[in-house]
Amino acid sequence: MNPVILVATNDERARYLLGLTLETSHDLIQVRTVRDMLDALRDKPIDIAMIDIAVSDEEEQDSRLSRLLSDVFTVDRYVIVMIMAPDVTAEFTMRAQRQGAYCTISKPIDKYEVMAKVEGALRFAGLLEELRLKSEIGIARSTASLSTVTEAEKMRASQCVPSGHATNRTHESLRKLVEATVNIRDAEKLYSLIIEAVTYGFTVSQAALVLLEEDGYGLKVQASRGLDQEFLNTMEFRADEGIYSWLWRNGRVLFADEMGSAAGIEELGAIRREAGILQAKLCVPLGRERKPLGYLSLGAKFAGGPFGAEELEFIFAFAGYVAVAIENTLSFGRYKKFATRDELTQLFNRRYWRQYLETEVDRSKRYKRRLSVAIFDIDYFKNVNDTFGHPTGDRVLKAVARFMLESSRGTDIVGRYGGEEFIVILPETEAEVASAYCERVRRGVEEQLGKEGSGEFAHPGLTISGGMTAFIADTDTFDSVIKRADEALLKAKAEGRNRVVTL
Repeated sequence: MNPVILVATNDERARYLLGLTLETSHDLIQVRTVRDMLDALRDKPIDIAMIDIAVSDEEEQDSRLSRLLSDVFTVDRYVIVMIMAPDVTAEFTMRAQRQGAYCTISKPIDKYEVMAKVEGALRFAGLLEELRLKSEIGIARSTASLSTVTEAEKMRASQCVPSGHATNRTHESLRKLVEATVNIRDAEKLYSLIIEAVTYGFTVSQAALVLLEEDGYGLKVQASRGLDQEFLNTMEFRADEGIYSWLWRNGRVLFADEMGSAAGIEELGAIRREAGILQAKLCVPLGRERKPLGYLSLGAKFAGGPFGAEELEFIFAFAGYVAVAIENTLSFGRYKKFATRDELTQLFNRRYWRQYLETEVDRSKRYKRRLSVAIFDIDYFKNVNDTFGHPTGDRVLKAVARFMLESSRGTDIVGRYGGEEFIVILPETEAEVASAYCERVRRGVEEQLGKEGSGEFAHPGLTISGGMTAFIADTDTFDSVIKRADEALLKAKAEGRNRVVTL
């Protein structure tokens, strides 16, 4: 996860330069006012706060610096503060550090100074966090171990059993979710309903649904309540560390505020950081019999106090149903996707692009609209398979398919024609524009996918050939336009390959 840096300044040039310097490798939050700065410190896991002292008078500087640092450290005593000021002197730096600042940054901004000081500040932050965690583990070891739902934990929770009204709310929430999700096929709508049911049923102020992504490595907050979703969308969670990793290995709920000897320094730090981002008090895995789909995090209860024994039982029941509902919806989405997509390249399959082209042919004949069709073929692809094997061939196919998609408009249909051949349907496109597009794709494959050293390199000497034709509304049919594009492709291959022919 990237370090989070808060920049507090209304100096537009400083904001711009700091953005250029820091945004590529840090999560940057920029605010203009002291109030917004303090709100961000309360709500978000800030590693470094860079604060602009926009005054030059020495006495006024000292007074404002003292007030600001006092406010900042009241909100977050562990944040690393860097003070920005015009023409910083050694004396000013000494005064700032005596009041708790880590360092100062002189304006106008010099990116190399900023990069060097941020690097040092992050090392210092790591040491500070380790000392804090060691201290907290020492305290936690003397009181409780990392909490999970065991018989002992239920006994502890039973001291705060929820009222019948609260229990009824939970029953009602689960019943409503079951009824509402029977026929839901839209994942986003389902996620929203789950969060609504969580916050209603368990009366919590914050909740988040965190799911494992298709790569099996990353996690994404799919829906939330009481949190800044826009900010959460910028956060990166990993499956091999933090909350998800702990839940996967232990298969039980996690109480974020009760960490002890069951977690080491590094694991504890990652869990605490994620819990801070999500404002989580309780986290429960979704799907306990195998690798979880993700987890639900619940924030503090509106009424205060811990979660009771019956609530913990229902959280597991709720999470079990949520996992099934999500799996069903995702399975439907995958089925729908496979019904229209080629499994290897993820391009539209033959059935889909044929239906689409038939529709466009009818529309072009009826309304005299422009339509162009292109067919591409990977040159000497059989040699790739025979020499390097089918796994390499598959990798080349996927690379070309991805490049063609990235080179096409959103209105273009890119499909797999068969084997190593691809088709592109270009609606509302005249011949000259379509020819330019085909040449751009051909040249891009040669220069970016076929040359070693290129950032998109896929295979040495990789090239493609193409055949393009424009639909003639008065005389053409579906079959005739396909036949002419195919003939143009054959001509391009006969003339030496790595070229586009238009007929």
